[in-house]
Amino acid sequence: MRAIHVGLCRFAAVLLLGALSVSGAAQTGPLLEHIVGMASGQHDVVLGSDGDQVIVLRQPANSASPWDRAQTHLATIMGSPWLAERPVQSALVPDQALAWEGLGKLLHVDIDPSSGMAVLSTLKENRHSIWFSARKPDNTWSDPWQAPALEPLHGDAAFAMFDLAEGREGDVIFAFKPDQKDETSGAGWKGQWKGGFDIARLPRRGGYNAVWFLDPVNTTAHEWAMAPHPMGGGWLSAERLNGLGGADPWWCSAIPLDNHPVEMAGLFLEGHTLTVYCGSTPMEGVAWTVKDAKTGSSVLQSSSDASGQVALDRLRSEGHYQWVAKPVSSCLQATAIWTNASGEVIQRFVLLGGKWRINMLTALDVGSWQVRPMDRSRLPRLAPIHNTNLEAEWVVFHAIGSPGIRPGDSQRLKAWANEWKRSTEGQVLVMGHASVDGNPEDNRKLANERARQVAAQLEFAGLSPDQIRVEGWGSERPLLRCPEGVRCPPGDQERSRRTELYLLPE
Repeated sequence: MRAIHVGLCRFAAVLLLGALSVSGAAQTGPLLEHIVGMASGQHDVVLGSDGDQVIVLRQPANSASPWDRAQTHLATIMGSPWLAERPVQSALVPDQALAWEGLGKLLHVDIDPSSGMAVLSTLKENRHSIWFSARKPDNTWSDPWQAPALEPLHGDAAFAMFDLAEGREGDVIFAFKPDQKDETSGAGWKGQWKGGFDIARLPRRGGYNAVWFLDPVNTTAHEWAMAPHPMGGGWLSAERLNGLGGADPWWCSAIPLDNHPVEMAGLFLEGHTLTVYCGSTPMEGVAWTVKDAKTGSSVLQSSSDASGQVALDRLRSEGHYQWVAKPVSSCLQATAIWTNASGEVIQRFVLLGGKWRINMLTALDVGSWQVRPMDRSRLPRLAPIHNTNLEAEWVVFHAIGSPGIRPGDSQRLKAWANEWKRSTEGQVLVMGHASVDGNPEDNRKLANERARQVAAQLEFAGLSPDQIRVEGWGSERPLLRCPEGVRCPPGDQERSRRTELYLLPE
């Protein structure tokens, strides 16, 4: 069975925000709108959305064990983030990975695709808990651990989800109810606990060492969950006097920010290196400019040494960085390999084109486990399928000499992958091509890298590497062949620079 990944897809549907006929109550702070079409008079807890559908966990409000036998429902969004049709029963349940055994009833799983980290919501002996687990390079999961801020706190923590907002990626929003004995101490958290379950935040920056209550949305009653929406705002599942009973879904115009500044953990990539090779030969003197990917500000300028290495000690472990260098004319295609202090390969980069560019999502240290991007270069190498006799389901076109994917194509590709996941469990053949311009061997390498870039996008959308076959055909299959000895007119080969996706029969 598939895990419930509320936010695993994370592609943004274009939604029209208009005037809606909903009932609501005057609120201080973010505007709350009652989602009448999803309220049943029972506990209706929203666990998230992929932009098109909302996942709802429903349990009778008078149940003695509130969430032990809850049922999952799906509701379709209609016209705006907060207007949804009444949910229908769904069979979605979380997977129970071997590493997660012993945690009790697994109620919910949310996965952050940028870091490969999962946050788990569990129920054991009537105690709600949340745990972290990291995806290993072999696609298994690490042993779970609790956030440092929750280890010394005595209380229930439930329905954890990753924030989606820029600048707060990796933060965890969850419901927290301290034990009564901690009611007056306030140790370990910031903000005010108002009673029952209240919505709180675990900030990623600082290593999940603090609990911040989101005061504007909390009351003395239960607030069970806050599920972010890909376009901003989110769903609050809360008990309100003007609701229908139990926990009703409410649309929240904005997830409250914390009133306390984030203290950075000061974690750096000590011992990490980036090494540049041309073939198997290290490249000395490659001059790199490193910028913060979000602000564009320069954070590092360095040249590779005699071993081809640049030290990454000055870069923070939670940062996103763009690396740019001028290509060495004698090397048509180079490779950059990012390794950690133990010499393990974290990621490989192929360097082509008029500028060498690397987009680096750096590692994230949480407790004793290092969450890191998977090495997307390690994709299955299978015998080629020479004659598919199939029609391509999807085609991605590339710029001349480039393996990259345009941003718009990237979003459409992820949307296609998510739709495909819902309908089949077969395999996808990713077949890269190049135009007839240039050297055949270089074209073969370029086509292979194009296919791998597309395959990486499919992985980001949730496809397993076992479901993906990668082939690079170079210029052997152009869409247009010009007569021998005749150079093709400029622009005629543009559509030959492509990657095709085929669905393989099960």
